[in-house]
Amino acid sequence: MSSRRRKPDWLKMRPPSGRRFTEIKSTLRDHDLHTVCEEANCPNLGECWSGRDGPGTATFMLMGDRCSRGCNFCDVETGGMEPLDPDEPANVAEAVTEIGLEYVVLTSVDRDDLADGGSRHFAETIREIKRRDPETLVEVLIPDFGGDPDAVDRIVDAEPDVIAHNVETVERLQWPVRDRRATYAQTLDVLERVDRESDVHTKTSVMLGLGEYDHEVYRTLRDLRNVGVDIVTLGQYLQPSRSHLDVFEYVHPDAFDTWKRVAEAELGFLYCASGPMVRSSYKAGEFFVEALLRDGASVEEAREAARAADWPAPPPPSPPRRRRRRPRLHQRLSRIGGGFRQFTENIAEHRTTTDRSAGDGRSGSTVCQFLAVFLVTVNYLRKHYHAGRTAFAYAKVGTMSTLERDPRDGMVQVLDEDGGVVGDVPELSDDEFVAMYRHMKLARHFDERAVSLQRQGRMGTYPPLSGQEGAQVGSAMALAEDDWLVPSYREHGAAMVRGLPLKETLLYWMGDERGSLIPEDANVFTPAVPIASQIPHATGMAWADKLKNDGETDTGFICYFGDGATSEGDFHEGLNFAGVFDTPTVFFCNNNQWAISVPRERQTASETLAQKAIAYGFEGVQVDGMDPLAVYKSTTEALEKAKDPGEGELRPTLIEAVQYRFGAHTTADDPTVYREDEEVEKWKAKDPIPRLEKFLRNQGILDDERVAEVEESVREEVAAAIDAAESTVRADPSTMFDHVFAEQTPEIRRQAEEFARLRETYGDEAFLEE
Repeated sequence: MSSRRRKPDWLKMRPPSGRRFTEIKSTLRDHDLHTVCEEANCPNLGECWSGRDGPGTATFMLMGDRCSRGCNFCDVETGGMEPLDPDEPANVAEAVTEIGLEYVVLTSVDRDDLADGGSRHFAETIREIKRRDPETLVEVLIPDFGGDPDAVDRIVDAEPDVIAHNVETVERLQWPVRDRRATYAQTLDVLERVDRESDVHTKTSVMLGLGEYDHEVYRTLRDLRNVGVDIVTLGQYLQPSRSHLDVFEYVHPDAFDTWKRVAEAELGFLYCASGPMVRSSYKAGEFFVEALLRDGASVEEAREAARAADWPAPPPPSPPRRRRRRPRLHQRLSRIGGGFRQFTENIAEHRTTTDRSAGDGRSGSTVCQFLAVFLVTVNYLRKHYHAGRTAFAYAKVGTMSTLERDPRDGMVQVLDEDGGVVGDVPELSDDEFVAMYRHMKLARHFDERAVSLQRQGRMGTYPPLSGQEGAQVGSAMALAEDDWLVPSYREHGAAMVRGLPLKETLLYWMGDERGSLIPEDANVFTPAVPIASQIPHATGMAWADKLKNDGETDTGFICYFGDGATSEGDFHEGLNFAGVFDTPTVFFCNNNQWAISVPRERQTASETLAQKAIAYGFEGVQVDGMDPLAVYKSTTEALEKAKDPGEGELRPTLIEAVQYRFGAHTTADDPTVYREDEEVEKWKAKDPIPRLEKFLRNQGILDDERVAEVEESVREEVAAAIDAAESTVRADPSTMFDHVFAEQTPEIRRQAEEFARLRETYGDEAFLEE
């Protein structure tokens, strides 16, 4: 993929400007100094030099502006090495004083032409800065010095506060990304020596978007942590010029957020700065080190300081484009038809010259022209207009207006976005309220870790649920012990509430069939990946229970599906059957506004999805799906009616939970191509977890201590589940044929026999990865 394609919005930067920027540039020129900010065309130059609340920062590049190596990602010029400037250490120290920097970053070009690689010159610059002001914090980004341990030791002996050396990319891509003299093993050796020979913090940087696989990134981070690296930065590779390596992909900010969590929470890095615009020397990382070393902050406090400094700000919005006035329909059709006239006449003329026996050639031209214009007209109308003459509106933000409606208009709501009470609060004990909160926190944390596992290559494709915790947990908690839950493929949170261990959910998405072995006391049906196929199953289960009990039942059945399922035939068949045979079924539609890339408005002309129940003779309810108490209330009432309907009432109910899925449809999906970040942020303001937390705090049920206890127990439970799933001995590959049918068909037997022959011929190593 070429990097010359249009960059996404998150990679657009403000141009450098401001008084502070001008002052730093002038000081550097006065002392004839170089910065990596300029030489490497750093995209953050304007932000770092201009500063925000502090003096700004710059990364000084020592030993000239020409490098002895030629890395294919770097814009620093190669060759033409010049003698070292003996005054440079003093000039750098003087510039630091004039600019007023309290945190200095030094780096250098590679100088393989020098016997010591320039390590003495580097060390002298560190000492000169420290002599002038011992309180100045100095971070150095060193070359590998050809792997010379004595050169590395000289840097350590100069006593900088942070020593960094960049690994740049994963092991497989070291070449062609880096010069052949820079190797993965050599970089690890340098970092390990720094950690072993000093007490300073070690640091490195990784570029993403070069074609690396997720499991390679994870392995690289693990290797770096194993050699003692404390701080890591991850940023997007940007092509400096057409002669440099192409960008393989623009990595989405969500992926960078995932790697940050993996680095800090799982691998134990003290700090990870991760984002598209992050570079080796990044202000947030400097704030972390300053808080840790100068202010004596704890690691968590230092991380908070770094997060507060995590900028730059996005560029100013572009002026709106003037929209051209669209001509009337008949004018557009006339224009299109005219464009085909010459084409069709040419065809007709060809026919008349090749087949004079057909009669007057003009008749062929007229017929051909008519057909072309007719087809163009029909296709235009088909693509641009509904049968009801309403123009298609490929609307963003889904049905945002639904959540903005007054609850009295029909939307069931108990809590507003700020946790204020606007409806009848269900009767739950304090312990039940806390359990609901914990289930939601557990579902969110599990979801984040599961996405991380997939990104690291430790699990297969996974469907995220963040944003749906209120709907899943609120509805599942309304179920009685004997009730049944029939999920789609995204109800991990609801199944967890019903007693399905997280380990089984992980095994399922890791491709282990044993993840489908549901505990007998969980009353959870197996997940359904095909869209809507579980709806007739749920109806059939409910009808069977009703028949078994002579028309009476104390068991309810809840069936989950997304808004896209309402466009499938199974939805209509299942609900129609339920209405005719009056089954004790609650159909729970998670209306998250998008069926993969299709917005809810493109699926149906119905004002709501809940009103579709009218066609089948039973009740439909629309509920704020990001309000867990409203969902609990509506589901409880629907289940009560399913088991004991009033006179003239039918048992089934269709609940439309209006909500939003924050993440992708699955980890194989990229939602940025069909929905806007602004839309996601609007819905995140309705996040069900902080909404419930605010309510519980206002009621005196939650406080900081209890929240901390919940978060700690959630982390431990998810970590234990991951360990249990990953330590499970792999199943024999032949078992993949055992669970397709109760009795193997001739075709399945033939496949199993062929697989057995292949294993015997080539051995298990051809099929199993250790």
